[in-house]
Amino acid sequence: MRILFIILLFLINSCATPYQPNSFGGGYSSIQLDKHIFKINFDGNGYSNKQRIEDFALLRSAQITLQNDFKYFIIIDKDNSTSYSAFTTPQTTTTTGNISDYNYGYGSNYNFTANSYNSGGNTHLISKPSSNNIIACFKEKPKIKGLIYDAEFISNSIRDQYNLNNKLH
Repeated sequence: MRILFIILLFLINSCATPYQPNSFGGGYSSIQLDKHIFKINFDGNGYSNKQRIEDFALLRSAQITLQNDFKYFIIIDKDNSTSYSAFTTPQTTTTTGNISDYNYGYGSNYNFTANSYNSGGNTHLISKPSSNNIIACFKEKPKIKGLIYDAEFISNSIRDQYNLNNKLH
């Protein structure tokens, strides 16, 4: 049972949304709102957990900062949400039978036995997390109250955590 759980956990993690541009299976997108303001979105698929998606949105925020020649960023607005949907598998019934012929010299007697099996009809809940950041970027560390992120540090830290290569996307 423990081995089955480990295999299942591995399969779920291997199917989670990778760090990639947005596609059918999820990913990141961004838009520039002003010369130093950006909106970053990261959508997960049904195999992604909330923390992974939040981390990837933060990673993308750091990379957008660096790609636009800034060093620091702050998160002006953040929205983490999850959308839900359900899928019900089709229900099927399979019947197998056996006919036996017994001949006792008086004609034939037939005996029929059957077994029916139902499968499917299960409903699965699918949750897809997403994370949105609106960030302000700075070339020098701003003298403001609040959490100020060092983009290079964040990028390296999250890449190490998820074993991503060092190439910026």
